[in-house]
Amino acid sequence: MKALHHLFFVVILFLSVATADASPTNCPEHFAGGQAPNFINQKLSYKTQEVCYSGFGLMHSGVTRTPLY
Repeated sequence: MKALHHLFFVVILFLSVATADASPTNCPEHFAGGQAPNFINQKLSYKTQEVCYSGFGLMHSGVTRTPLY
């Protein structure tokens, strides 16, 4: 049940980012048009850190300590 709750939380956070607008990224090869999504909810963008791997990039939240996208 805890894993399901965690998954639900991550999905909600993922849905809180916009894909219509775009922002610069250090991992342009991992995003459509070379631009990462912008945040709709600016509270989620506090204490974030972009992490680039060889196969994917993500934005990590320092608040929730989970990936946001």
